[in-house]
Amino acid sequence: MMAMAESLALGPTQAATEPRHGGEVERLAPGMVVAEYVVEDFLGAGAMGAVYEGRHPVIGKRVAIKVLRRELAATTEGAERFVREARAVNQIDHPNVIDVFGFGQLEDGRLYLVMDLVAGRSLRKLVQDGSARSPRRSMPPTPAVSCTAISSPTT
Repeated sequence: MMAMAESLALGPTQAATEPRHGGEVERLAPGMVVAEYVVEDFLGAGAMGAVYEGRHPVIGKRVAIKVLRRELAATTEGAERFVREARAVNQIDHPNVIDVFGFGQLEDGRLYLVMDLVAGRSLRKLVQDGSARSPRRSMPPTPAVSCTAISSPTT
């Protein structure tokens, strides 16, 4: 496993904009152990995989466990993309970016990431219930800037 992870190329992460794979997500059972964490709950699924809430059995740390879909984990491109995501996130040190601190492979071949669990509502739920603010309402007013000097020929 580690040899595969070491051989993967560095590159920017690519986010899927919509699910491209049909079918049900193969869910991890509550109580299953992934790395050092016990799976407690299914949180959601997307184009690349599923996310679960986990907890360390001794210290109680709550985490999110992201598991790559089997069909993506079975391809070199899918596995590389998943590793790039983990590497890219860890190159950013910012309080608004989660920390990925675990990576591995389940017995069935699927890859997983262990990361910070952030409590809150999804953007989808905010939009559905009307709580999301439009970009105009969310951003502070920006002063108008004259572009005359930029577009005028210099003499």
